[in-house]
Amino acid sequence: WSANAQTVGEIARSAAQGVVVIETLDQRGTVISQGSGFAVTSSGAIVTNLHVLRGGASVRVRLANGDTYLTSDAVEVDELKDIAIIRIKGFGLHVVTLGDSELIDVGAEVIVISSPEGLTNTVSTGSISGVRKLDTHRVFQITAPISQGSSGGALFNARGEVIGIATYLLKSGQNINFAIIVTG
Repeated sequence: WSANAQTVGEIARSAAQGVVVIETLDQRGTVISQGSGFAVTSSGAIVTNLHVLRGGASVRVRLANGDTYLTSDAVEVDELKDIAIIRIKGFGLHVVTLGDSELIDVGAEVIVISSPEGLTNTVSTGSISGVRKLDTHRVFQITAPISQGSSGGALFNARGEVIGIATYLLKSGQNINFAIIVTG
């Protein structure tokens, strides 16, 4: 941890309020998938993975305080990087702080806050084990455990700033997980 570092508990208490559960619904309102996301504006902009939203007619967002919002308003999508920004009609939301992913080195300690299997605000810790170049962008390889439903969750640095989006894991490996790099 660096001089400005927070403990895992401090980050969990302060930043977890900005992390949300996202449920994708079909046209009948039945949940077809579940993931995570995080608020980046107090007026309702939520970042998640695009694959969390695929195949749905609408999205239900559940805040850490239990409030829920229904939306179908996708503001921006990046198909290549698997990122989506949706908007809910909220205000005064707790938001995460975005950090600078360029300042992170391999070996840096990281924290993922997400909702694997719907378990709201699950905290896992690990490190950056590599920076991998895909055809169109880079991803962090991380040792912080993620599971089904963690997609869209926030990857925090030791200062409690979001530097990535939990996105996928390799089931054939042990603890080989990936996060899309967020540039601050």
